[in-house]
Amino acid sequence: MHLLFIAVFGLLVAGCSAGVPPAVVPSATPPAIADASVLIVDAEALIEATLKKYVEVTNRIVSGDAPVAAINDLTTPEWAIEEANGFAALDVLDASEATVSMARWQLTAMRGRHTFVDALVSACLGSATTQMHVTVRMVPRDGAIVIDEISPWEDSTWCAVSPSP
Repeated sequence: MHLLFIAVFGLLVAGCSAGVPPAVVPSATPPAIADASVLIVDAEALIEATLKKYVEVTNRIVSGDAPVAAINDLTTPEWAIEEANGFAALDVLDASEATVSMARWQLTAMRGRHTFVDALVSACLGSATTQMHVTVRMVPRDGAIVIDEISPWEDSTWCAVSPSP
């Protein structure tokens, strides 16, 4: 079950890819133009809420308690396609008993002066016993912050450090 969970989570988070995160490619419409509704002072709390909700919704989808489309409220339309592909791969593996957890997260970069443009977050996602270090790119949408990309790292030693409070 432990190896199954690692395989399942790797497929889900990375869309079947692994390695050092690629350089972040800016979206066609700069987020600052697309949505200026999130203030910088609110960004960190919204980032944390989005990450926690992402883990919760992912677990509900994997267990069959929610449709795959439930993740769409937490992602950009482009990343929702990657999530759907990951969930489809999970269906083949019948991983309905796997659960995802987040051991820690840390804001590593944020752009914007008064309004939030985008952020990069390091996070440890996985099971209670095995965590994968990922970089999460987040952008504003309709007064909230959503996930635009999740890229796994080859080295997860950062996750071995004590978890976030």
